[in-house]
Amino acid sequence: MMNRISNNPVLFLDWVLCCLFGSLALCGFATVFFVADKQFLVGCTFGLSLMSLIWSPLIHKTGMVRVILILMTLFIAIF
Repeated sequence: MMNRISNNPVLFLDWVLCCLFGSLALCGFATVFFVADKQFLVGCTFGLSLMSLIWSPLIHKTGMVRVILILMTLFIAIF
């Protein structure tokens, strides 16, 4: 498995983004107990969890789906 990741930079990017969104979602779950506006934070955490699942390397993605995912990720990062 690691040999495939080191040979394929796209698969490595999938792993990095999946881990990044997953860790951000876990941080979001932890901070729910410390903020007043829980509804907004739960919505953001749910979105991060879905992004982590979508970027998972276990899901086969075509080129068009990757372009849409990259645009959606950039949109979320900007706003």
